[in-house]
Amino acid sequence: MTEAIAALAQVKPASPFYSQAQAHKKDWQTQLKDLIQLKYAIATAGLGQQSTLKLAIGQAKQIDADHPRRLQAQSLIAYWEQEAQRLEDRPILDQAIQIAKAGSIDDLKAAIAQAGEIALGRALRVKAQTYIAMWRSQIQTLEDQPKLDRAWELARQGKLGEAIAAASGIQAGRSLYRQAQSAISDWRYQQVVDAQIARDQPILDRAASLAETGNLAAAIDVASQIEPGRALYGRAQSSIDQWQDQLNPPPISEPTIPSSDGFDPLEAIPTEAPWLQEPTPPTPPAPQGATSFPTPTLQTSPTNPLPTNSPAPPATYEPYLQPNPTTPADGSTDGPTNGTTDDAPTPMGGPASPPIEQVPPPPVDPLPPEPLDVLPPAP
Repeated sequence: MTEAIAALAQVKPASPFYSQAQAHKKDWQTQLKDLIQLKYAIATAGLGQQSTLKLAIGQAKQIDADHPRRLQAQSLIAYWEQEAQRLEDRPILDQAIQIAKAGSIDDLKAAIAQAGEIALGRALRVKAQTYIAMWRSQIQTLEDQPKLDRAWELARQGKLGEAIAAASGIQAGRSLYRQAQSAISDWRYQQVVDAQIARDQPILDRAASLAETGNLAAAIDVASQIEPGRALYGRAQSSIDQWQDQLNPPPISEPTIPSSDGFDPLEAIPTEAPWLQEPTPPTPPAPQGATSFPTPTLQTSPTNPLPTNSPAPPATYEPYLQPNPTTPADGSTDGPTNGTTDDAPTPMGGPASPPIEQVPPPPVDPLPPEPLDVLPPAP
């Protein structure tokens, strides 16, 4: 701003902007003076003493109301006044807090009086009133706690009526009023419960006596007299359910296999299990161009049956014996005189073997041999 003022001073009177420059120069000089005054006041208030705060407030008030810096000065003045009040009233509040630490009713009352010296509108007024409200609540608690303790003692002795009367002495608005009213509600409810038990307990005892003698139906009728909502209604219903089960026992059901998805594994087993039946091997297809032959069947003798799954015996042949030409069939040595016989001549090289019929081999079965069935002997 100083440089701006110096620049405006260079505008000559012959310039058409001279009058405008002089107006800005005067305005800026005033703002510069007020700014310097506020900076000096801020530096003074920064010392934090009550006297320096008052000096800073006096310096800020020197700024005229029509000056641009007047609004900033008023904000600083309000803040410094609050700080000055805090510094002035802080010893009063601190002394009240120190007095209240003793905790007695007289000390709390003295602390309240001390804190009440802080006037309305002062910076610490709200804080002082907060302490005053707390100390008053402590005084009420100290005054009413013996009454509530006496009421609890009477309630533990079973004197609920006297306990309610003692707790009712705590008036509304007091610090222990809500606590006293909660205890009174509990005790009144207990009075109702005790009255219901005193009336219904003989009914339940009579029903139990009937059940012990075996008269369960009469016991159920008597216990049903206890209405819902009463203190012994739950016990009565429990006894009734037990007696009804004794009269009508539930049927015994067969245990079942639990299943999460509803599948019963016993129902999945078929009536005729496939693994209990004789497996039948599949018949492979005959190769193209091959001749199908029937499966040979071995016939066994009734007197000498072959064992099951035993191989067939090998074929045997009787040896061929060539008859002697000089020996008759009856064993005599006489023969024809002409040296001829009726039999065929014996070829050279020994007797000829009888011809053997060539039996074609059985067809090759691609499947393994089936077990041989043993036929029972013919009757």
